[in-house]
Amino acid sequence: MHPNCRLQPSPADLDLIEHVARTVSRASGLYPEDTDDFVQTVHVRMAERNYHVLTSFEGRSSLRTYLTVVIARLLKDWRNHEYGKWRPCAAARDLGFLGVELDRLVNRDGHTAEEAIQLLSSATATPEPVVRDVARRLPRRARRLTVSVEAAEERGVQFADPLSDRQRRVDRHAALTALRNAVACLPLDEIRLLRTKIDRTATIAALARGGNGDAPDLYRKRDRILKRLRDHLRSVGITAAAVPG
Repeated sequence: MHPNCRLQPSPADLDLIEHVARTVSRASGLYPEDTDDFVQTVHVRMAERNYHVLTSFEGRSSLRTYLTVVIARLLKDWRNHEYGKWRPCAAARDLGFLGVELDRLVNRDGHTAEEAIQLLSSATATPEPVVRDVARRLPRRARRLTVSVEAAEERGVQFADPLSDRQRRVDRHAALTALRNAVACLPLDEIRLLRTKIDRTATIAALARGGNGDAPDLYRKRDRILKRLRDHLRSVGITAAAVPG
């Protein structure tokens, strides 16, 4: 990788960032594939800023608590760009925090009412009957269509083998870890280019307008960076199929 690494966080710091990002994602009800995309974005955003989030930590709380607040804000921004600005219905606001979160999980994120109840109960340590009571008072809206396994198979729906699916998750986690460590060593201008590939808030056109070069040259440079990253991952045993994006 690039010989002149910028600030390199310790492996323990990187692992903590990964753990907090996944914890925040699960508590917010993200699907696994969205969680992987968000965690990847967190690492790139922090690397782009030279891990300023770590150097600015003043010790007024635990590092875990501090990172939870920072990453929760990043998740809010990420969701706004992925799904658009969302506002709860008036009835949900009248029911308070639990009503708003249930409305978000069901009507924005697509969870069933039962999934939302369990997620919110677990994330907030609120007794399930309390959450269920709030859910019962929310207005009924269109629900996702569910079908039996037999009906789905008749329509040609394929179900993943659990063991194979688990191995894919293990491979993807290994790929994300290797990618995370590689990105931390890239110079800032290359990180900005890489961000245009995985973060919809950044574009080649915006970099070009900012005086960072001509768009065609930037596209070619980004392709070279991506190839270098892929070659590096393969050199450490990460297969192409496991590499995100």
